[in-house]
Amino acid sequence: MSFSHQFTSLRIFLIFIFQYCHRLHVVHRDLKPENVVFFERLGIVKLTDFGFSNQFDPGQRLQTSCGSLAYSAPEILLGDAYDAPAVGEKLKLKNSLLQNGGLRGRK
Repeated sequence: MSFSHQFTSLRIFLIFIFQYCHRLHVVHRDLKPENVVFFERLGIVKLTDFGFSNQFDPGQRLQTSCGSLAYSAPEILLGDAYDAPAVGEKLKLKNSLLQNGGLRGRK
């Protein structure tokens, strides 16, 4: 499977994962490559480490600054209140994966 196909599959899985979490009113708040596990042989992607996750009410803006500084959204770095689902859906992981040469399958 080519990197391009893997990356597209990863993005699709992450979008479904975020949609599921947000339907449950849960936001992850620590999205980074280390928290995404891709099982290449099974074709499964799992989001791990919900230690900074939080429940939210739709429309509620969160204030807590948490997660990994290097992957934080500008709103969080500036200390502004933020719309948690909108920040999560930016898929900050994309640039990190490209810069680090792609996702290595874990078997």
